[in-house]
Amino acid sequence: MKYKKRKKTGEWDMFLEIWSKTKHHNCEKCNRDLGSVPAPIYFSHIVPKSKSNALRLDPNNIELLCGDCHSKYEFGTIDQIKSMNNSERMKEYLKEHNYLRWFKIWGEE
Repeated sequence: MKYKKRKKTGEWDMFLEIWSKTKHHNCEKCNRDLGSVPAPIYFSHIVPKSKSNALRLDPNNIELLCGDCHSKYEFGTIDQIKSMNNSERMKEYLKEHNYLRWFKIWGEE
């Protein structure tokens, strides 16, 4: 079976640059050690690619997350997302670039 080569988007190169500049590779939500080898699951877009393809290559739109936290952030309920250790940087970025999602999560506070 032949596989199609994926078109280079620059995303993996950006992920590797972020990884190399990060001193400690821990999940930004639960502090789990991510080890020394980067994996695509560790790079979470604060504003999902489905909401803004233009932000997919913005390094400020990326958080290092373990697989469990990444899945919870992408597919979890509002209450699950609120219960996570969300940084002010993440909240401000989301508020600036995807106000509707920010408001759904924190707008009532």
